[in-house]
Amino acid sequence: MINGGHYVRETFVHYSPALYLSAGTGNETRSAQQVQNMARFGVTVIVGFADYIVKLAQVAREEGLVPGKDIPVRMIVGHMGRESREAISEAWGGAEIYDLYGVGDTGIVAFEAADREGMYVHEDAYLLDLTDPDTGAVVPDGREGNMVITVLFKDDIYPVIRFDTKDVTAFETKPSSLGYSFRRIRGFLGRSDNMVKLRGINLYPIAIGAIANEHAATTGEYICRADRDADGRDEMTITVEVKDSNDARVRDEIAAELKTRLGIAINVELAESTFQWVKTTVASKTGWFLVLTVNVVLVFVVWLMFSRHGRITLGKDGEKPEFSTWAWFSMLFSAGMGIGLLFYSVAEPMFHFVSPPMGEGNTVEAARLSMAVSFIHWGLHAWAIYALVGLTLAFFSFRMNLPLTIRSAFYPLIGERVHGPLGNFIDILAVVATLFGVATSLGLGVQQVNAGLNYLMGISISTSTQIVLIVVITAAATTSVVLGLDNGIRRLSEFNIAAAFLLLAFVLVTGPTVFLLGSMVQNTGHYLQNLIELGTWTEVYQRTDWQSDWTIFYWAWW
Repeated sequence: MINGGHYVRETFVHYSPALYLSAGTGNETRSAQQVQNMARFGVTVIVGFADYIVKLAQVAREEGLVPGKDIPVRMIVGHMGRESREAISEAWGGAEIYDLYGVGDTGIVAFEAADREGMYVHEDAYLLDLTDPDTGAVVPDGREGNMVITVLFKDDIYPVIRFDTKDVTAFETKPSSLGYSFRRIRGFLGRSDNMVKLRGINLYPIAIGAIANEHAATTGEYICRADRDADGRDEMTITVEVKDSNDARVRDEIAAELKTRLGIAINVELAESTFQWVKTTVASKTGWFLVLTVNVVLVFVVWLMFSRHGRITLGKDGEKPEFSTWAWFSMLFSAGMGIGLLFYSVAEPMFHFVSPPMGEGNTVEAARLSMAVSFIHWGLHAWAIYALVGLTLAFFSFRMNLPLTIRSAFYPLIGERVHGPLGNFIDILAVVATLFGVATSLGLGVQQVNAGLNYLMGISISTSTQIVLIVVITAAATTSVVLGLDNGIRRLSEFNIAAAFLLLAFVLVTGPTVFLLGSMVQNTGHYLQNLIELGTWTEVYQRTDWQSDWTIFYWAWW
């Protein structure tokens, strides 16, 4: 029986009176059917790939047949590669094992003879060179190199001239004990690239990954792993990084596409991305603590505002504010909210209206809840976080003459050590946290600007466009900082707030004015009425990803 390619079949037709059974690797003819045919016809020789020949022995036993007895195989010829000949022979009742080498583009290049001292190259039909994988230079005998083959007889569809198989071997240097003059190779010693031969099919991990990553749920990262199970069967598994590792539908769709495109089953495992895993783990394990902390911060800031400490000047006693209330409001609001509020003030309520955290979507109750939840994310809790950090920096810097850095807030706890390595460590953590926050704001902002330019001017949504926007926005921000707080940041912030009020007035006048005014009053009241309930909601009885995707994300971002 022959599981090999058409060249093997042609050889038997032309040079052997034997009757051959043509089969495949289980796709064309089921393995169970193959072993039944082998027993029925009394097969004595198997030609094929080593791993599948082992598989056939296992299937024969499952079908109640004894390899070597019910199927009287005496000789096995195939691409042994790095397989254990002893294991294959034992699986088939002690059959003789002979190695061969060939690829589909060339045919059988070399066969093992009775001496088993390497494989003899058919030099009357092939010209075989071994070359250095990096330089392409021919290597001396005894040294490993890529097998580069020229077929001397093939002249039909296309010639095969210096075909680099990427398979590695070396020429034997000792003379043949049988007295043959043909050169010998040491057999298949590996690959110079990452191709894997799985049950007779050539597979490239990079191609497997490319097919898998065509699915929209993947992130582009993957790992291919080749294993051998307890029965000696080779398997390929691809672990694909996805946005949601619990979606079995994604796994099945990727596996089906691989089977269709490659003609062989590939096991698919899903792995959650590292950032997604960290985010999910933090949200599920410590989300309650973040919710509690933000509420404690809000209560503390409100208490501070109405206590006697709220009258402390953030500066020297008797000093006047450097800027007007309007200027301070403009700078604080522009730095605190910016483009995020402009976009999400519309997008977020609409999203929660369609897919609310509780109850049915597209209802009146969902509309009320969507506004209250949006207020929770952008309202008092967010500003309490900003206020606490701002007050801390201002108090210790302008009242206590300490550096305008986060380390100064720890002075009451660690004293003068804030000026040493511990203080440096605190500032480094603060800078890294700020960097991630700014990167999030800039990333979301750039995507929003890009989407707006695409809608208004048809500018493409692409990475290159967004890089240009990042450069422009960063240049504008840098310019405002270089110009100083008074000439740069203050004026830019006042312009931002003036433009925001003009937009607000435009929407109020040209839109449904009465409805907008009424909804402002009602939504504010609904928010204040449900402030405690929504502000302390931890989704403990639902266990979905809603809160980690929204509330936890927002409050960690702030």
